[in-house]
Amino acid sequence: MTLLVAAALVLAPLLNVAAPAPRSTPAILRAGVIHPRDVPAGWTASLQDQTALPFAGVAPCAAINAADATARRRAARAASPRFTDPQSAGTTAADNTVDAFRSAPAAARDLAAYQAPDAAACLQAVLTQAGGPGATVTVTPLASQLHGLGDANAGYEGTIAGRGQQGQPIALVADLVAVRVGRAVVVFEFLNANRPIPEGPGIVDTVVGRLTGR
Repeated sequence: MTLLVAAALVLAPLLNVAAPAPRSTPAILRAGVIHPRDVPAGWTASLQDQTALPFAGVAPCAAINAADATARRRAARAASPRFTDPQSAGTTAADNTVDAFRSAPAAARDLAAYQAPDAAACLQAVLTQAGGPGATVTVTPLASQLHGLGDANAGYEGTIAGRGQQGQPIALVADLVAVRVGRAVVVFEFLNANRPIPEGPGIVDTVVGRLTGR
């Protein structure tokens, strides 16, 4: 055995070798949800409500609701807990779902609903309803921040701006991010007060990294 081969055998277990990308449906579902270790220590977890379409009754959300209904019938799904920072009075939160389709083209059709022009209008309408009278809502795409993420992606950031009971300016920032990796589509929802959730990009990158085998 040469010295180089011997050294390689010793060093190989110490190298940070990327894990293989998950291939089976159960592996995709395990990899695609937000885990407790993906969020800051101290955040609390509660069950997501998966009993209804995400934006039922909101006209601009028809395409997203139709895609979600199709995914419920034709894909395997897992949902993360809803993670919340207890120090934020419920305004800092993160959750996601992952759907494992039978093929990448089926997953691409699902993601297309989030890439369509109506997707931004959907988030605008949802946040306008949530903000109530007097609130101002703006929605912007997150294309530049998501460039190169997964095989395809779409994302939007919405801000509800208004005034508190004492007249002080307040805002809530909601992010919706959808990413396709092979035959999986993972959809993230984030909420934070006054600015985009700082932990959001890291959470998305960690989950997508598990799905891609990074």
